[in-house]
Amino acid sequence: MLFEKYESFEKLSKAIEEYIHFCNHKRLQKRLNDLNSMKYRAKTT
Repeated sequence: MLFEKYESFEKLSKAIEEYIHFCNHKRLQKRLNDLNSMKYRAKTT
């Protein structure tokens, strides 16, 4: 995604949505005890 050129605004928007989903649902974070953001939020509420 970084430094990639997109043919249209729609493709850029889709890539941003996919990256946000990745960050929230798949990327593990050390500061959250190796949980992703969504699992951490579910655990703390």
